[in-house]
Amino acid sequence: MRKSKNPTQNYCIGMGRGTSMNPLIRSGDLIYICKTKHKIYINDIVVFYDKKILISHRIIGKKRGLYITKGDNSIVSDRPISNSQIIGKVIKLQGIHGTIHLDNLGAKIVNFYLLIYSYLMKLLPLLAVLFVKNVFRGRRFLVKLIAVKT
Repeated sequence: MRKSKNPTQNYCIGMGRGTSMNPLIRSGDLIYICKTKHKIYINDIVVFYDKKILISHRIIGKKRGLYITKGDNSIVSDRPISNSQIIGKVIKLQGIHGTIHLDNLGAKIVNFYLLIYSYLMKLLPLLAVLFVKNVFRGRRFLVKLIAVKT
């Protein structure tokens, strides 16, 4: 991570790696992180330490003073993190598709859509199980056979 050379700017720059935040953050994208300790809201993308590595994920909830985070492309959420683990908020992304400022209205609308998408990805396995149970009701042998093969 590289710090800003201008002392009046309170941000640092990192580089995206992995696929957990696709399609918003892709490998190789520059991530501008605001290091201030402003209030963190649900739907903010934060950078935090987890087991000595930096992770950039979206805040999807808050429970007992801890934040629940999840990658937009992940099915399961991360373990809860404390405020002391958070380095800052992602304020801007720069990649091959251009620059995205996450503090304007258009970006907030896209972020809200991605938050809903993130929740749907989490519910997808449950919906698939419920669908299979309803379709094959009364045919338990077939359901067990499908479960064994997958």
